[in-house]
Order: sequence, then structure tokens, then C-alpha cells
Amino acid sequence: MARYAGFEERTIRFLDELKANNDRDWFGENKSRYEEDVLDVAVCLKPQFQRTVETSFRNAEAFMRFLCKAVGVSF
Repeated sequence: MARYAGFEERTIRFLDELKANNDRDWFGENKSRYEEDVLDVAVCLKPQFQRTVETSFRNAEAFMRFLCKAVGVSF
């Protein structure tokens, strides 16, 4: 799987425009842009994001076990 290098300018532009025009009519007119520029990017990022979160939680879980034993708390 290719590594994601960053959001393209068109994705950022869409999100900026959405912030300024956050209403149903504008979104309806720009839904295809959303699907191409935001949703497709999010779907591609999901596996990478999921791996990052899982790794972070495993690290946090190990730290919490150590911390709880150090201060006398048991889970």
C-alpha cells in the first residue's frame, strides 16, 4: 500500500469552502467534490489511521499497567 503524503490542495479548498458555506443546498451542489476530494481520501487513509490508533492504544495500555502498579492501583 502506498504511503499517504498529505492532503491535496483541492481537498483543503473543499473543506475551506464547506466551512464558509455549511448548508444543505451548497453541499448538494458540491456533493461530487466531497465524494472525490474528501471521502475517497478518508477511505484510503482508514487502514493507516487504524494501525496508528491501535499502536498508540497498545503503548498506552502498557504504560497504564506500569503506572498503576507504581502508584498502587490495580485494574
